[in-house]
Order: sequence, then C-alpha cells, then structure tokens
Amino acid sequence: MADEEKGQTASNNQGVDEGAAVASVGPSAPSVDVQTPASGSKEIGTPMVNGVSDQVVRPIIANDVPMTGVEAGFYRLLMNPLMMNQMQESVDRSNEILDDLMRKMRDEREQTRKRQLSAHIPVALQGSGRELKDIIKLVESFIMFENYDPEQPDETNLIKATSRRLTESSELAIISHSIAAYVSMLDAQHLKHLATKVVIEVTSWLSKIFRFPEATAHFHEEEKEGLVRICQLAIHKRYPKYATDGYEVLYPRPPVIYISASAKHNLGVYLCHTIGLPLTCLCTVPCQLGVMDVAALQKLVEDDHSCGKTPVIVIAYAGTPLAGRVDNLTELHELCQRFNIWLHLEGSSLSMLASSSTPSFLNSAALCNSMTLNLCAWLALPSVPFVTLFRSPDVILTRTAGLSTFNVRYKLNCMSLWMCLLHLGFDKIFARLLYHSHIAKTIHENIQKIETTNEIMVFEFQGPCVIFRYQTKSDKGAASSAQNDTETGSSIKAHPGESDRDPYFDTLNIWLAETLKREIPEVHVTAVDIEKIGLCIRFAPLETSYTLNSSTIFKTTNDDIDQFLDCLDHHVRILDATVGMRKEFQEIVESQDNMHIVNLPTWAGLGAVQYVPDVWLDKLDDLPQQGKNEINTINHQMVNHLKSTDSAFSLGQSESGMYCVRFGLVTMETDLEELIAIVYAAGKDVEESSKFLETMSDIVKQGIEKAAEDLEKENQEKLIQEGLLRQVPLVGSLINWWSPPPKDAIKGRTFNLASGKILSTEETYKSHIQILESAPELSPKVRDGPMKMVLKPSRSRDRQLSSSGSFTKQEVGQGDEPAVSNHPEKPLAVVDGLPVSVPSNDRREEGDMSNAISESGEPAAVSAATSSPEVTDLK
Repeated sequence: MADEEKGQTASNNQGVDEGAAVASVGPSAPSVDVQTPASGSKEIGTPMVNGVSDQVVRPIIANDVPMTGVEAGFYRLLMNPLMMNQMQESVDRSNEILDDLMRKMRDEREQTRKRQLSAHIPVALQGSGRELKDIIKLVESFIMFENYDPEQPDETNLIKATSRRLTESSELAIISHSIAAYVSMLDAQHLKHLATKVVIEVTSWLSKIFRFPEATAHFHEEEKEGLVRICQLAIHKRYPKYATDGYEVLYPRPPVIYISASAKHNLGVYLCHTIGLPLTCLCTVPCQLGVMDVAALQKLVEDDHSCGKTPVIVIAYAGTPLAGRVDNLTELHELCQRFNIWLHLEGSSLSMLASSSTPSFLNSAALCNSMTLNLCAWLALPSVPFVTLFRSPDVILTRTAGLSTFNVRYKLNCMSLWMCLLHLGFDKIFARLLYHSHIAKTIHENIQKIETTNEIMVFEFQGPCVIFRYQTKSDKGAASSAQNDTETGSSIKAHPGESDRDPYFDTLNIWLAETLKREIPEVHVTAVDIEKIGLCIRFAPLETSYTLNSSTIFKTTNDDIDQFLDCLDHHVRILDATVGMRKEFQEIVESQDNMHIVNLPTWAGLGAVQYVPDVWLDKLDDLPQQGKNEINTINHQMVNHLKSTDSAFSLGQSESGMYCVRFGLVTMETDLEELIAIVYAAGKDVEESSKFLETMSDIVKQGIEKAAEDLEKENQEKLIQEGLLRQVPLVGSLINWWSPPPKDAIKGRTFNLASGKILSTEETYKSHIQILESAPELSPKVRDGPMKMVLKPSRSRDRQLSSSGSFTKQEVGQGDEPAVSNHPEKPLAVVDGLPVSVPSNDRREEGDMSNAISESGEPAAVSAATSSPEVTDLK
C-alpha cells in the first residue's frame, strides 16, 4: 500500500510539472529553452525544454508523440508571429497567381468552346456586336470609295466614288423610307387608318394626273412584278375556277399571252416562268419599224381560237424600249374588246398623258385595262415604287392575283411617293415631264436641218425619245415601201431593208454615238440596234434623267443642246468626207502594185491597206508562212514608222490574221493622194531597209571569212620565214637567245561597216590614225518633192487623161466625189493619235475627238492627212 501511495504522489507531481511545462511553451511564451540534464540526473542525454524533459513536452504538443530538441526549435520558429505573417502573405500571393492561371485557362477553354460552337457563324456577326459609331464609319467608307474592303484598309489604292448632289425632292424621298419604318410601329388601328389614307390619296392623284379614271393602284419595287400580277389577274378573269382547280382548268384550253416583238429581251420568258406556264403559252407578235402589226395580231388570235386556245392578255407599248414607238392603241382596243382580251400598256410615252393636251396617238390609252408607270425615272425620285394602274373586275380576284393585300405595313411602301407628290405639286410634276419632251423635240427638229451629202434618217417624234441614223442616200429608195400609217405616228423618213443593211454605216453610227457621248456628256445618247434598220443613235431624256451623272433633273440646258447640235454637224461633215472619198481611195490603192485593199467592215475609217513586197507579189494566191511573216513584219514596221511622224494611222488585222495599215476618218481638206503616198513610201522604205540589212549581213559574213583566211596565210608565211628549228621548244629558245628574231609590227584586221571592206591595221598602228572610207549607196533614198509623185495614176485618172489630154486637180473634184484641197483651210490637230481638222467653234478643244470603231467594237481616231507629211502633235 505504501508503494502505491508513493507512485500516485509521483504521478501527481509529474502532472504538476507537465502543467508548468505547458504553460512555459504555450503561445504566450516567447521562447523555449532546450537544455541537457545535469550529469547527476537519472535520465542521461534527455533534452530539456525550459528545464522540462523532452519526454514531458512531446506528448502535450504532438498528441502524445515524443518531440526532439530540433522539433521543439522548429516549433518555436513557427510560433513567431512575424514569420507566420510572412508565410501567410507568401501563401496568399501564390494562391492569387494560381487563381489567375486557373481563370485564364478557364477563359481559354470557354473561348475555344465558343469558337467551336460558332464556327458556322460569319466572322462579322460573331461576338456581342459592334458599336453604332463603328457601323456608321463602315457605311461611310463603302459610300465614299468604290473598292473599299474592310480587310484591306489601305487607302492608297482606293478609288473615290462620284458623289451626287441631291435635290429637295430626292432628300425627301430618302427620308420618307425612315419615316415609313417609324410609322409601322404605331398601334394597329392607328396604322391601318394612316396606311389606308395614304394609299387612297396616291391612287386618286395618279389616276387623275395620267387620265386613267376609276383605277386601282398596285405599288411594287420590282419593275416586272406589276405585269406578272396583271397576267395572273387576266387568267383568273378568263378562268373563274382557276383559283380552286388550278392547272386542270387550263389544260383543255391553254391560255395565250401576246407580247410585242419590241418588248425587252426575255420578258415573255420571265412571265411564263414566274406564273408557271409553259413557253407554248407565249406568242410574240411581229412589228413593223417597232410598231405592233395589228393585222398579224388579229390573225394570230383567230388561229388560236380555232386551235382551242384562250387569248388572255396583249402587252402593248406606248414608247417601245428601243425605238420609242407607240402602237396603234385604237385598233388594239377594238381587237381586244371583240375577243375579250386584257390590254396592258407600258412605255415612256405614257408620261405625256400628264400634259395639258394629250397627243392624238395616246387618246385611246385611257381605254386599256392597265398600265405601268415608272415615276422613279420620270420624276428623278430615288427609291420610289413603280405603280401599276388597273381597273379591277372583282375585288376578290384582285386579292387572289396579289394586287391588293391585308398587310397594313406592306401598304406603307407608297409613303415615299405620297410625300414626294405632296412636295412637288402638279405644277412641278408637269414642268418636269414637259421639260423632257421639250429638249427631245428641240433636238428632233434641228437634226433634220443638218446639211449632209448623204442622209440622216429621223424617226417621227412620238414622245420624249429621238432616234436617228446616218446612212447613205442609196438606202432611201429601198425604204419608200416601208412607210406606215401616219395616223399611228410610225412613219419615218427612210428605212433600209434587211438585205440592204451596210455594216460599214452601222460602224459609223457607233463611232458617232460614242463621240457625241464623250464630248457632250450632258446629252446622253446610246447606240441601239433596231430590226430591219440597223444601228441607230437614241436620245431618251426621260429615261436618263435619274442617273449617277446627273446632279439635277434640269442638268441638260439649252446651251448643251446647241453644243450637241454643233458637234453633231461637225462630225457629220467628217463622215461625209470619209464616205465620199472612200471610192476614190480604193481606186488609187488598187492601182498600185504593192498595195491592195483589206476589207474591215467594223472599222469606221477610210479603209485599210496591206503592203506586199515585190518578191511575194506573184505568190499571193498560195502564200507560204515565210511570206506571211515577212508581210506582217513590214506592215507592222510601217505603222510604227508612220506613227513616229504624224500618228495618222493604226495597225489592223484582217480576217486571215495578217496585219494591215488602217486609215482613220478624213475631212474635206484631205489630200487623198498624198495620204496614200505617205503609206506607199513608208512601205518602200521599210522594204529597202530590210534589203539593206540583208546585204549588210552578207557583207559582214564574207568579211569575217576573208579576215580569217588572211590571218591564216600570215601565220603560215611567218612560220616559213622563221624556220622549223625555232618551233622546237628547247632548241627554239636557244636559237632565239643566240639570234633574236626581228620584232614585227602588230598586224590585224579591221572591218569597216560603212564601206564593207576588210583592211589591215598595220598602217593604223604606224600612223596612229584610222582612215574611214565612204559608205556605198545601200540605204533607202530620201525623196524630194510631193510624196504623191511616187504613185501610179488610178484608172479614173487614166480615163480623164486619155479623154482630155491633160489633168488638173479641179477636174478630179468634179462629179460625185468631193473636191480635195492640197492645202487645208483649217489647222490640223492630232486627236487620239490621229490628225484632224480643228472645228471653228471655240468651245471644243483640240484633241477632244473620239476614236473610230475598230474590229473589236472600240472607236478609232479621226484623221485628216494633208499634203505635208509632217503634222505637229498638239496634244
């Protein structure tokens, strides 16, 4: 028992000591002292912590695990508040870096995922959109530059667009589209009331202005849409069960659509494809001078009736797209009434219905069933809709055909037209339409007053469209049978038959149109091909008033018209001179041995010739490839030589692919013989130059061979004189040392290109002077006097000389051919590389002349060669 009490007392004491140790090493203790027990201690080598054994501290700190002295020291360091703060900061920074890395990796993964999911989305639409200012800037760049590309923002290669100054009505038309979009956001009832009001007023105004009463209007953005809807309405009218039974109703008696042959290209095909009808339902009515043949139409309708077909609609024109002709509306209306056919009208001449007095050829326009108005072009209003006025037989059929809709927002497409009509008023509308007719009529009347040795064919005036053609007088007699009824206004002054159509005059008219368009851009003319007539020049101000080149609708002034007529008169005189001299030109050329005419129908000039060297004259029928190459080379060099002097000629190519020299247009002051002589002399010079080069090449070759032979002989003579011993390597050196050979003078050979001789250089090295000899007469000779003296007289001149015994220049000018002057009365100027006479009118600058038409359809230059081969370039 005593022993147990002693052990319990020791245990209690040990617990007290352990509590003291805990108190000494707790968080409040500044340090822990590790000591080694004294030598007299019972536990030798046991570390002490503040006098307490390590065995006592370890269980308390490390969950009853003994702690060594090193661990106790490390624990003491960890318990330092400053160290703990530093460690905490380091850990926080490390955590932030890791968080940033994780966030970046997470964002990258998210972006990759989004890119994969939006790979099919356009690049411009990916993301959350762009700012409004960036979009506005992008649109401005597209408007300011013609070739702007956002992916290539380099402005050095950008082409600045031509801006157009807007009028008040044009600005209002543009703003009205934004207003219509804003109005569409109104309440349904309010919007319905406003849209109905606008549609009713516009329809009423247009039907009264264009004298088409009791009409309904259909507004459409695409020009052909109104005609498609009208065709559908006509089909629904003739086939009441078409809306329910569909094509089964059409099969027994298929419908027929009659369209004028003067209509736009592929218009009938477009109608059939859009409506869903086969092309067998389309019938093209033949025309006479652009006017629908009513007799032929009647025969076609009767034949279709007899074949079990149903005539549905006739598409006629009051102003055909090309010739501006007006069909016989009275007879067409009677025919359509007899066979119950819908009559639809189109054309620019419908604008004349708004005038104070309707022309006689448009009196029956109000009797048709429908018409399409192009107010966008007629009034120069951008983006206003087309209008189709029609008289509806039934409201239900109208909605079935798509000519009316319940969609209120769709009805707002006429908002821009409503606002513009309110702004203009009838006075401005009438003034604009009358202005086009006035300038067209002024040009029409003055063109007929232009004096010409040939003829200017002019169509009769039937609206704001002028058609005329420059042609020869011989076409007039063949056209007398082509006159149409004057009541329809379809008669013209002349009409050449299809078989009499001359492609040369077609080319001249194309050149004339391009020249007028370039010199007077304010009066816009185009070249059009009219069936059975040929290429004509067309001026339609009503269709070109709304263009990018026009700043206002009244840009063409009276001064522009006067300048246009003066320019036309000047160029007609040039054409008269060219056509008049063409026959004489061919006779002179054909009289020469080395020249012959090349037929180039698409060249609007005097003609084309080909120079043939003497060596190939007898082999033209079976010309080898070497001969073709030589002829091409000579003609090409001729053109280059001629251009270096006066630039009055150009290089052409015949149908066989061989080169030729083309002559441009000429004036009345041109000396034709001198002009041809220049070409002939150039050909002779080139031919002789080629012979000179061939002769010189032979001389050089012979000279080289002779020099080689002379040098070989000298070497052999030297070998004989010196002996064979001097040629042995060792012996020769000893002999040369014992008896040196004499020093010979430097000898060689020189070839004189001027004289063509091989000479020794011995005298040159002795005297240090080179003696030149005169050249032989191998180069082309320089001709003195008039160039035309080298020509042979033509057949007509031979006949005149044989009959009169003498020849004068005045005698050549008599007869059908115009007189040719040796000395032009007007100064010459080079225009587009070719010399022309400068007109007396000061408004046209020198060098502002167009090209005549080449074989590829491009215009060629006007030329007027004179008696002098030297012409100063005034460009």
